[in-house]
Amino acid sequence: MLEVNDIHTYYGRSHILQGISLNLQKGEVICVLGRNGAGKSTTLRSIMGFNVPRRGSIKFEGLELTKKLPYEICRLGIGYVPQDRRIFPTLSVQDNLEVIERRVEGGWTVEKIFSTFPILENLKTRKGRHLSGGEQQILAVARPLMTNPKLLLLDEPSEGLAPLIVKAIEELVRRIITTGISVILAEQNMRFAMNIAPRGYIIDKGRIHHQGTMEDLKEDKEIIGKYLAV
Repeated sequence: MLEVNDIHTYYGRSHILQGISLNLQKGEVICVLGRNGAGKSTTLRSIMGFNVPRRGSIKFEGLELTKKLPYEICRLGIGYVPQDRRIFPTLSVQDNLEVIERRVEGGWTVEKIFSTFPILENLKTRKGRHLSGGEQQILAVARPLMTNPKLLLLDEPSEGLAPLIVKAIEELVRRIITTGISVILAEQNMRFAMNIAPRGYIIDKGRIHHQGTMEDLKEDKEIIGKYLAV
């Protein structure tokens, strides 16, 4: 479904991603683990077209993405939840959902979002700026479903949230996965990632240093200590 092959992404002269390669099959969930500044967000932003790689290839269902604009990539079926949420603060929860709706027969609608995630229906008239941090994150994760994506990119959805809210986000992501949407999860929280993704990659200083099942990773104390321990 998605093939990222040897991409090199820069911020100005800074060489951030130095040959990242990963792959994702239809219906699969994977995670990209790493510390702050490791290159996780840049990897997702490169896939989404916000930071265009200078070298390498990104193919989604056989189509090359590196020459496409973010809105074109979205229309191909990729949704994106940025690290800073970016909901519209002056719009209600319902308006935040409706403003990005891309109608597909049998696809996601506001009514389907509310029936799947009842917490949002209870907040539907509340403006984004009046939501708690956890409520904003739930809205941010649910909102791209209105574009009816085949693949969802989640950038650190558990960051800065209380454990109870992290559990709610985990359940939200699990529900999304059951609908058949593929997911790439970028995370520092190893426990959260392990509860969701069966396979993952560890990134550090813009390079992939380990890949495999999360069960194998859990047993590899050396890798965890070297690349994930604070």
